[in-house]
Amino acid sequence: MRVEYMTKLLRIAVVLALSVGAAKAATTTIDFNTDPSVSGVYTEPANSAASWRPDGGASGAAGDGYLSLADAKGSQRSVLVFKDFENGLVIKSFSFECDLRIGGGTTPPADGFSLNYASADDPVITGGAFAGSTTEADLPEEGTQTGLAIGFDTWQSGDATDRRAAGGAAEDVAGITVSVDNTLLAQFPLPLQPGNIYLPSDPPPGSQGTKYTYNRDANVNLSTNVPNYNFTMQTGALSSHDLNGDGVVDASDAATPQPDDITDPTWGYWIENLRWEHFKAEIDESGKVKITWKGIELTPPGGLQTTFTPRAGRIVFGGRTGGSWEATHVDNIKLTTAAFTSAFVSALRGNAAGFTVEIADQGTSVLDQSSVGLKLNGNTVTPTAITKVGSTNYVRYLSPTLLTSGQTNAVDISFKDAFGIASTATRTFIPAAFVTVPPEYAATGVDTSGSGFNVKVSQISVGRTPGDGNTIANAERQIANGFIDPTTGLPYANLADPVTSVDPDVINWNQDAGDGTTDIGDFKFPDHQDEPLPGVPPGDQNNIVDEITAYLDLPAGVYTFGVNSDDGFKVSTARSANDVNGLTLGSFNTGRGSSDTLFDVNVPTAGIYPVRLLWWEGGGERTSSSSWLILLQEPRFS
Repeated sequence: MRVEYMTKLLRIAVVLALSVGAAKAATTTIDFNTDPSVSGVYTEPANSAASWRPDGGASGAAGDGYLSLADAKGSQRSVLVFKDFENGLVIKSFSFECDLRIGGGTTPPADGFSLNYASADDPVITGGAFAGSTTEADLPEEGTQTGLAIGFDTWQSGDATDRRAAGGAAEDVAGITVSVDNTLLAQFPLPLQPGNIYLPSDPPPGSQGTKYTYNRDANVNLSTNVPNYNFTMQTGALSSHDLNGDGVVDASDAATPQPDDITDPTWGYWIENLRWEHFKAEIDESGKVKITWKGIELTPPGGLQTTFTPRAGRIVFGGRTGGSWEATHVDNIKLTTAAFTSAFVSALRGNAAGFTVEIADQGTSVLDQSSVGLKLNGNTVTPTAITKVGSTNYVRYLSPTLLTSGQTNAVDISFKDAFGIASTATRTFIPAAFVTVPPEYAATGVDTSGSGFNVKVSQISVGRTPGDGNTIANAERQIANGFIDPTTGLPYANLADPVTSVDPDVINWNQDAGDGTTDIGDFKFPDHQDEPLPGVPPGDQNNIVDEITAYLDLPAGVYTFGVNSDDGFKVSTARSANDVNGLTLGSFNTGRGSSDTLFDVNVPTAGIYPVRLLWWEGGGERTSSSSWLILLQEPRFS
């Protein structure tokens, strides 16, 4: 278990966006009629090579080859890391399309593949791990750990907290997923139909009502001539042959793997009923993603808005099978990229106080700060401040009155670089609802000569009950010594060192903290290397509750707080830092894997305010977990 808690009042932060400026486009096609491994178009990390076949491709003509990410057998893995097509420039937009032949495997089939635009330092690029779930690691079908990931995931795994998701966690379903920086934004579950979207904010399957439809078993391995075929992930039915040699063609044949030798006369039986279908994925300058499968666009009209921000990176295509399987064959890849050729808008974020635009220099193209122009909802506004850190320019506008929560705001940006190259962009943001802190909560008599946190730690030998042990109520009960040992009639003994004063700058804890290679969450080596949980003995690190209190010196403004936790948390304020009945600013009231929750807080009057973070860990997690608090500020004028 791990906790990260950052006190710095960060006045600038990245949350979302894309683009601007002139762009050039590059198109690469791979027909697989010759061995692609010698072309230099992509590399394959060790033990992740796909199999090239000189015949059997989409056209059916002799000499039309294809690439096998996986055949219909278990324990395969293929990864293609495409070269930098833009010679170091940041990609503005791209599209990826190919023909796919999928199926002929187990019932249900597994596992799938993903298309990714990964950050330049993503582990996969150097042969490391893909993202995973809360119960499994390194799953190519889930996508890379950084950047944009579109997963074609044919296997359902886990439970309602299986995927780290925006605002919490979500159940993994068979379907197409869209994630950014290892945070799930949306799933398109079976049956694959336009408008059938499962968002992390929606109830899990079985409780979703009319929010979306999910029916895996009725939509796998269907024949190409049945009505629901277009809504499936496979491209045909299972084999019509007796694959296991028992003299009967029945369901048990699906458990027989395809021969390793492609010259085996029976090898083609597994894919005999499959045909080739077209897949296309695009991301445009506004960060919207479009996904088309079997000629049907699945994403909403205009695309699915994501939080992807442009960055140096590489396109990665990878897939696998595990204990279950199906064939995944690829042909006719067409990859088109467009890059920024001058300074560009790299992000925009906003809340009720205003917004911040980030404009990144690129090479010798440096922003002329005096040229920046802004419009908010069609009205010209003057930047409040323009600052620069490294190669990024931060253009801030602070509204004289708070903007309306839930209302879409359009920001038009214009600027020139030092060479006079003009660029424009339009971005939108929607201020979230916020909690207002009463001015009377401001503390007096606070010793401001130092800084730091007080931490109260509780660990007991039993799980919290009744019901869900990861609720706020159960966590509050534990930190108050409210769980009674029936054998003694006294509170369960605290296995931890109960009270600790900690680092004055950053709390960044991890039950698996080591040399930095096991770091998780958003604060990592080398900037903020994970540290062990204080006060908790080695070994079993379950059934923990931490109460972290501090005083924050806050100018008037609207702040975005973010907590990444496994399992739950509550952030509150009151006249006293230890008041359990204080005003809740944000919370996650159940268990989950390491996931983010953001919430906005309005501080109308400057002051020093007590803040309490209650964080807890349940039991039974396989992986490390994290919780952190970061303060993002958009101060406004009083």
